[in-house]
Amino acid sequence: MDEIGDLPPEVQAKLLRLLQEREYERVGDTRPRKADVRVIAATNRTLSEAVAKGDFREDLFYRLNVITIHAARLYATDC
Repeated sequence: MDEIGDLPPEVQAKLLRLLQEREYERVGDTRPRKADVRVIAATNRTLSEAVAKGDFREDLFYRLNVITIHAARLYATDC
């Protein structure tokens, strides 16, 4: 998932439910479906700061923050 830090609160709650309970509901469906997924997420925001400001759910942050990989920014260089 790209730009996970920009998810609205409603979508954060749904993603958390998927990760915790391994269930989701399709749009227009009434019964929950099971799913076994792994998530790779990326953002250019510092999620710990977003959690401190209340912009990102703390429980979702700890579910996602299992392995952190810091990558250098991509920029043009004169080679």
